[in-house]
Amino acid sequence: MTRLDYGQFLLSSQVNYTLTYFADHSEKYTHDFLNRYLREDRITPSLVWDNVKSVGRKRFKSNVAGAT
Repeated sequence: MTRLDYGQFLLSSQVNYTLTYFADHSEKYTHDFLNRYLREDRITPSLVWDNVKSVGRKRFKSNVAGAT
């Protein structure tokens, strides 16, 4: 499990961002494993945002451009 894995889950999930949802839709990770990882990693919301905002903005711009 890496921060990239977690960030990709957050970016790809449209409505549900819970660890239970992530574990239910992952073949590699259990809820307990994800919970321990996030508890030990101490990843903060601002750190997540700093790492995914540029990707999200690129996706948003490409979706808007494709809609015109």
